[in-house]
Amino acid sequence: LALKTGQAWIAATSNYNLGYLHYTQGQYTRALDILAETRTAVSLDHWHLSLCNLTQSEIYLEINMCHDAIRFAEAAHKEFESIQKPFEMAKAVGVMAIAHSQLREYKEAGRLFEKARSMFKEQGNAVRAASMDLHRGVMWLEMGRYTDTRAVAEEAYNAFMKESIKPKAAYARIVSARASLRLGELECASSNAADANRLHGESPLPWVGHQLHAVLGEIHQAQNNLSAARAEFWQAIQELEEVRSNIAADELRLNYLKDKVPVYEMLMTTDLRLGDPAMLEEAFETAERAKSRTLVDLLAGSVEALKQANSSSLEDVMEGLAPDAGLIEYVMSGDDVSAFCVSRARFAVVQNICSRAELRKRFGFLQYHLTTFASNPAAAQARASVALANIQDHLQKLYEMLIRPVEGFLADAAVLVFVPFDFLHYVPFHALFAGTAYLPDRFIISYAPTATIHRLFTGRERRRTDGTALLIGVPDEAAPLIAEEIESIQSVLPEARSFVGPEATKECLNREIQTAGIIHIASHATSRPDNPMFSSLQLHDAAINFFDIYNLRTSASLVTLSGCGTGLSNVVAGDELLGLIRGFLYAGATSVVLSLWDVNDRTTADLMKSFYRSLAAGATKGQSLRSAMLSVRDEHPHPYYWAPFLLMGNPN
Repeated sequence: LALKTGQAWIAATSNYNLGYLHYTQGQYTRALDILAETRTAVSLDHWHLSLCNLTQSEIYLEINMCHDAIRFAEAAHKEFESIQKPFEMAKAVGVMAIAHSQLREYKEAGRLFEKARSMFKEQGNAVRAASMDLHRGVMWLEMGRYTDTRAVAEEAYNAFMKESIKPKAAYARIVSARASLRLGELECASSNAADANRLHGESPLPWVGHQLHAVLGEIHQAQNNLSAARAEFWQAIQELEEVRSNIAADELRLNYLKDKVPVYEMLMTTDLRLGDPAMLEEAFETAERAKSRTLVDLLAGSVEALKQANSSSLEDVMEGLAPDAGLIEYVMSGDDVSAFCVSRARFAVVQNICSRAELRKRFGFLQYHLTTFASNPAAAQARASVALANIQDHLQKLYEMLIRPVEGFLADAAVLVFVPFDFLHYVPFHALFAGTAYLPDRFIISYAPTATIHRLFTGRERRRTDGTALLIGVPDEAAPLIAEEIESIQSVLPEARSFVGPEATKECLNREIQTAGIIHIASHATSRPDNPMFSSLQLHDAAINFFDIYNLRTSASLVTLSGCGTGLSNVVAGDELLGLIRGFLYAGATSVVLSLWDVNDRTTADLMKSFYRSLAAGATKGQSLRSAMLSVRDEHPHPYYWAPFLLMGNPN
């Protein structure tokens, strides 16, 4: 009506209020869209622009985009200060305080909490001041100050109840319950949680519900009432996923789950403790539901089967495996590492196979050895037998921790699929050493982010493979032999289209990738641990990152990234892989070959030529990579040379 009558200011106000309402209901994508519309409509209205910035900072806080929350809150604070709006200024300071606390920048967070609290006190706003105290209490909970947390949560609860603000009062009781749990006072925790449950029932809000059910589950778990704990954890997941379903953008979904993952872990741990076959199956399906969930959702846009499935049942996974294949999926809970072992005929869970801390320490030794070897291979080669013995020792110890406990499951397998977890995504399972032989001496090995993704890629309808191979090479000072690598591959794939040096442009890749059956890119990769979505591959005229690759479309059955560190994705909460592989899987590739460490130019050329020779002769991708590794190993026995590459996706 306001628009029809030319009242733009009233229309903008109504639109902003609608956006804020969507935010309070957990509909974050819709709220952000409306805020963007409001900004466009009121581009010269400082009041509404400031409100949009403040609300956007609050939304980013809810979905754990803390740095962005701080940036928008700082902009809002500056704008409100210029038009003298003290209440909104204090809200912006509060957002900054919470964001810094979530980033574990406790000193700055404490300063800002005190500032915001004082500002609200000066305005006579006891409720907002209590909110700042409660959020500071949540920070203290993370710092181990449980008694202090409970004290401020009690004060905040009284302030909220005085004004009948039931959702915030419920949250205060949840915080009290968490503190009481940490103090080992179960009766007090139960009483706090009961109050929270009653208040939430009277005035429910999405952001309270999943936290309430999670803490109720923790209380039941502490009381050894595992069935009741399981029911609460399950309800918590249902409620947080309801909120998550209203978030459209991949990056926003990913960030939303950052601090929600523990509830999946608690449900999985509870199922493992219950221990009967049905619960063990549920534990596997919960692990699958949590792992790389945003990647699974992202692939729903490019893999038809995923449109109806966000995770696979155990039965689906078993049916999707080849008769001679075994899948090992690792999970971690606290310091415990466990393994789900799946084949067509069997399912087993091997719990507590090793200590997470000890495993990380042992993997650190392996990383150090590889880094040292790569920095001065000539020196290492001068003492080749010593260097080989050292790395075999590290690889054998990792074998004893990760493979030996599941050996009994592998007797009938010829093909292994590893689904790693956390830092295990960087472990070269295909180089683990049993004392007399490496794993590839016994198995064809591939990897997958989740069992769900493995099933969906291997079960995908067979694509047309009459597209020729596309070879792209970008030599530089660090890798001068790339042109020779491309030439050697073309000698076994004579119909391939090759583009090297100045011809290897972004426009060329965009054009040629659409019809290629195989894509080989030999180029330097740049890792961005600070922002892995901007990790990139260097072409002649430009670097391409995840977002560039995300917009490509290909029907290729294989993408090979033959360069240094092309597989070094960042692993974040929810076991999400962020990096180049994410983009190529979304673009349509069913499998990607990539490297775990900086590769040797000469041996990489030899390995790739052998790999494509086997492919051209009719071997599968898994067979071809195994054959190529063993071939290079005959000449160069140190794993640095023959084991940098892994196959992610469909090995067939």
